[in-house]
Amino acid sequence: MARGKWWEPELPQDHRDIEEIKAEFEENGFTNLTPKEIKRFHRYNRKEQKRLISMPMKEVSQNAIAEQKAGMFIVSGMFFLLGFNTLWGYDKNAGVAMISFAVLLSLGAYAR
Repeated sequence: MARGKWWEPELPQDHRDIEEIKAEFEENGFTNLTPKEIKRFHRYNRKEQKRLISMPMKEVSQNAIAEQKAGMFIVSGMFFLLGFNTLWGYDKNAGVAMISFAVLLSLGAYAR
């Protein structure tokens, strides 16, 4: 005989793997999980977050620094070209300022 009410779904009572619990949560949320499985899911998430936080972020930070360097070199190149265009066409002081800013920006990217 059923233990619960007729309108309550029949939930599995056996021990399920955490991967099955995660897949069930992604499909239906917490609706088909038992309270014990919900606690286990939250505990797993906390452990996973602690593991990710304690992981060395060397590769991630190196990738981010490389992206920043590339962006700085692109911007410095644009200022360099704009500085020469301004130097030859319009204003000497503004052109020199843009070229010097481009050189400083590229040196900063190189030193980073």
